[in-house]
Amino acid sequence: MAVIEYEVRDRIAYVTLNRPETLNAINNEMAGAWNGVWERFRDDDDAWAAILTGAGDRAFCSGADLKEMGASHESGPNGGNPRPKRPSEELGVWKPIIAAINGYAIGGGVVFAMDCDIRIASDRAVFAMPEVELGVVTTWWGTVRSRAHMPFGSALEFLLTGNRVTAQRAEQWGLVNHVVPHDELMSRAEEMARKINSNGPLAVRGMKEVLYRSLLDGIREAGRLEDVISVVASQSEDVQEGVRAWLEKRPPQFKGR
Repeated sequence: MAVIEYEVRDRIAYVTLNRPETLNAINNEMAGAWNGVWERFRDDDDAWAAILTGAGDRAFCSGADLKEMGASHESGPNGGNPRPKRPSEELGVWKPIIAAINGYAIGGGVVFAMDCDIRIASDRAVFAMPEVELGVVTTWWGTVRSRAHMPFGSALEFLLTGNRVTAQRAEQWGLVNHVVPHDELMSRAEEMARKINSNGPLAVRGMKEVLYRSLLDGIREAGRLEDVISVVASQSEDVQEGVRAWLEKRPPQFKGR
C-alpha cells in the first residue's frame, strides 16, 4: 500500500497521506514519495485541481516520525533524510492544491498544509510547530512559510512556544482559510475544487504562478538562511537530547549547546 495515495475523479486529484497507524507521520518513504506525487499531478492532463488530506479520522499529518527518523539520524529528525520539495516554488506546480485538514497538523504536517494554496480545516483540527521543544529549528521552509501566512507576532508565538492552537485560532491568524464541521470537510474541499475547475484552467494557473513569483525572491533568500541555521542547530547536543527525551517520554534537559 502506497504511503501517499493518488486518485483522479472528475478532474480532481485526491492525494492522501496514508500512514494512519502513525497519525500519518512523515517517514523516509513518505518524504521520498512526496516529490513524485506532485510531479505526477503537475503532468496529469486529467487533473486540474488537487485535494491533499490524511488517511483516517484523527490526523492530517503528525510531523516527522521520530521513532524512525530520530533513531536512524542522531543529528536530528531531519538530518540526512529525503527533503520534500515545495510543489509550487520548486516543482512548478501551478495547478491549485487544496488542503483538507482533518485532524492533527503538527510540525512537518503544518508545512505540508502550507505547501497547499487553500487550507480548509475540520473544527477538530489542531495545529502546532513543536520543533523548539526538541531543540530543533523548523526546516522545509516552515519558518518562512509561517511568516508568509500569518501576522509577524502570531508567527513568532506559534514558532517560539510550540503551543498547540485550535482550528479557530488558526483561522483568525490566517493560517487556514475556512473552518468547517468535521463531517463536511471533504465535501467543502470538493466544492472549492469544483468551483475553481469551472473557471478557465490556464487563467487559474497563470494567476497562481504570478502570485507565487511575486513572493519568490524573498522566500528563497529566507529559505536558504533557514536551511543553514537548521543544519547548524541539528548538530547541537540539544537536538540529540531533545529527540532522545521525546522517545523516552521525559522532559528534555537542554544546555544551550
